[in-house]
Amino acid sequence: MKLEELRGKVDLIDAEIIKLLNARMELALRTGKLKADVSDQPREKEVMANIRSRSRGLVSPGFSEKLFREVICESKRLQEKSPVLAAFQGEHGAYGEEAARQFGASAVPISCREFADVFSGVERGQLDCGVVPVENSIEGAVTQVNDLLVDTGLKIIGEIVIPIHHCLLALPESDYHEIKVV
Repeated sequence: MKLEELRGKVDLIDAEIIKLLNARMELALRTGKLKADVSDQPREKEVMANIRSRSRGLVSPGFSEKLFREVICESKRLQEKSPVLAAFQGEHGAYGEEAARQFGASAVPISCREFADVFSGVERGQLDCGVVPVENSIEGAVTQVNDLLVDTGLKIIGEIVIPIHHCLLALPESDYHEIKVV
């Protein structure tokens, strides 16, 4: 394998590590909402013991410990800031995240897999608020969300309108006038 190929693979792994660290920090913020104190020495010792026992191959226990001490330190720093956790359904980068960011610069958008996860996270106190589409311009009412509103004690407290724009992509030699169905 050539140097550039190796570096490309390293870059992909680095990007995945950052993605996983962000996911871990989101979970740390959610757990922070459920505990009385940011510091939890027994849990930190448990995490470090798990890390040491899982360190194999080229990753030494000493390196793993140093790395995870920093991860825990950053988790606690974020918990101390106690930001507003604004949940949305979908992946980061989706329109739901854009809506969640409307709560201000200090709001942390938290991605949830399903609409039900947004509702249960808010109900359990892990998330401060949730942003869900009640209706959209294409499908009309979002039935699942409306059903969850009826089934839970949560209420609508505000509205955010996000204009949605899409672009049509085609190969350079394509004539968009010939496109009949998208």
